[in-house]
Amino acid sequence: NPSNQSNQMDIEEPLPQDPNQASISFGFVNQFPYQPQIQPSTIPQVIPQPSPFNQVPPSSSFSNQITQPIPNQMPPPPFFPNQITQPFLNQMPFDPFIGLDRIQPIEELNFHDDQPLPANTPKEETKAPIFQDIKISLKSATSHIKPDQVLEVPNCLELEAVGESGNSRSGIDLVAVIDNSGSMNGEKIQLLKITLEFMVTQLNQNDRVSIVSFNSHASRLCPLTVMDEAGKVKLTKIISGITAHGGTNTEHGLNYGLKVLADRRAINSITSVMLMSDGIDNNPQTILQRSQAALETYSGEIRSSFTIHTFGYGTDHDAVLLSKIAELGSGGFYYVESNDSIAMAFANCLGELMSIVADEIQVNLNLEPCNYPVELSKIYSVNGDCNFRVQALISGSKKQSVFMLKYHPTNIDSKTNELIQPVKASVTYQLMSSGEKKTKECFLQVKVVGPEIHEEAQINQEVMVQFYRSKTAQTLKQASQLGNNNNFEEAKNLLSRSANELKNSIVAGDEAVKMLIQDLEKGIQSLENKQTWQRGGQAWVSSNIQGHFEQRSVSSNVYQNPIQQQVYASSIDFMNLRKG
Repeated sequence: NPSNQSNQMDIEEPLPQDPNQASISFGFVNQFPYQPQIQPSTIPQVIPQPSPFNQVPPSSSFSNQITQPIPNQMPPPPFFPNQITQPFLNQMPFDPFIGLDRIQPIEELNFHDDQPLPANTPKEETKAPIFQDIKISLKSATSHIKPDQVLEVPNCLELEAVGESGNSRSGIDLVAVIDNSGSMNGEKIQLLKITLEFMVTQLNQNDRVSIVSFNSHASRLCPLTVMDEAGKVKLTKIISGITAHGGTNTEHGLNYGLKVLADRRAINSITSVMLMSDGIDNNPQTILQRSQAALETYSGEIRSSFTIHTFGYGTDHDAVLLSKIAELGSGGFYYVESNDSIAMAFANCLGELMSIVADEIQVNLNLEPCNYPVELSKIYSVNGDCNFRVQALISGSKKQSVFMLKYHPTNIDSKTNELIQPVKASVTYQLMSSGEKKTKECFLQVKVVGPEIHEEAQINQEVMVQFYRSKTAQTLKQASQLGNNNNFEEAKNLLSRSANELKNSIVAGDEAVKMLIQDLEKGIQSLENKQTWQRGGQAWVSSNIQGHFEQRSVSSNVYQNPIQQQVYASSIDFMNLRKG
């Protein structure tokens, strides 16, 4: 409904009564290193005029351009990295907050000014990790099978981070892309600023941060800056000056953030973008396609693996867009339901980046020849295929990928009692501590027994819990699709059946399963009607689909590791102190 969308979009603010103030405030503040004191009376009055779509007036004819030098002001450098002179194709009608009507093609920007990574760090920071690696194993939900009938059994590939990192961790290159449109004004922008200030306190001289803000257009507020004491002071000052105004051009902000990473001269071990927004893009009909195009463009230019984590504030943001960007960027989608929940979401994301053990994890499952007919009947992977990627593994954690094996009946000796290896798993990954790329293999062992072997099968409850976790994520995804098509009754019935199945399962008493049941029931509430679905329900379900499927802590403490718990506790103390 276009009328509903317009209610959720940021409203373009009117031009301030004093046009000189508009030119000064939004043309220079937080963009250029040189900010002299200016007397408004010395600036000629300007009257902004709209520019037609896809038409660029020559620079000399800008109607709101300052055409006379300001007394005692040094001339600006001949080129500003974040200056814009030509409109994007999707540029909205004239917005006074675009400053001097400057729109420059993103490919013409030059962000080759990232601060060098420190050559030497204090001894305690360079202490080598004691040992960090991945242990892999394959497990079946049953101790043995009798192939006298069709039997479908859950199994899982488990990846476990082992070892300790000592006092060191890998350095992070982090670009915070923040929405500072008009709808963020007030408590939201203040809380976001406090959150960014907290982020600065948690990083060290091995990390670098760049901040990009976007409203009707994007601005890079600083290059990738080393988080030593001087860098922290610089960023804290920049953060304090962020204000909210204008519309929402999400694509422009995303392009700027990716361009910062593509133009780096040095590359840190871990690379990530945090995209934070509370609204709907000025051009919602095409923003998803344009965002995908931006990711495709820069994926080949950014010379390292990277993740994009997205944060949706409140109930009015575009959950479909942010969850899809996070999925494409192999990151998490964090639904910030209220201001009180931002600390948990941000701590989970930052804590994950600070504790990555291995990344670029690629799994291949293969059926091996054996004397019994068996097939891979279902794989709960990102793409449903036997070749799939697993998200980064963080310290103190495990990730389980679930798959189903279907055993078909066959004639065997009645006293058969033997082990078969029907599946081989190959896992390739890169260790963050050393950059070493490794490959490991393991086999699934299953015992086959004949009719005369009277042995009761033992159920592996851990595998069953992981099976129901994966099934819950899939059920929530199916219900979300039904909700998007306004089939709310069918969606609720689906979730209700799934909840009842878990309540009657052999692992119903497990704490993780109880949590899954609670989330299914909350999903039913989210899908009560169109209003509840559009006012936060869709965002909550989308975030939890990803959280459960990837075993990633998003909006709660589920799947948290010790570092995330520590960062969360510190964030609560910091925010309480800052808010007084």
